[in-house]
Amino acid sequence: MAVVAVEYGIIQRLKDDASITALVGSGTNARISEEFPTQTAALPYITVRRVTTDYRHHVTGTTSLMRGDIQIDVFAETSVKAHALADLIRARLNTFSDTVTIGSDTVVFHHCYIESDNTGFLTPRGGDDARVKRLSHDWVVWVGV
Repeated sequence: MAVVAVEYGIIQRLKDDASITALVGSGTNARISEEFPTQTAALPYITVRRVTTDYRHHVTGTTSLMRGDIQIDVFAETSVKAHALADLIRARLNTFSDTVTIGSDTVVFHHCYIESDNTGFLTPRGGDDARVKRLSHDWVVWVGV
């Protein structure tokens, strides 16, 4: 059993929620990824990205804790749809602590909380592109290493 990157644990946690996958698809068709969506990707779409990693130490050496700063972005056709999906993500992750299993690998979450958020639109690139609503949430995640 190996420990996997925290962002994959979050992606799996979101894929395990039926209310989220009802909106973004399930299984291999789930639109939840660590990759930024393509311009033609179906919406809504969720991206999960690890921004920084901080390994904790004390005077006798290292600890078994890692603090990760994670950015979760929601892309949708409208503000209402983006906020509805973001609310589901917040309900699924805020104060979460448990083990997430991905195949034979695990991520042990000690604590997860939202730190900040912001909103915006993706600028259309061409005449037939729609304006896409984007919500970005910054999360602090404590996991075992």
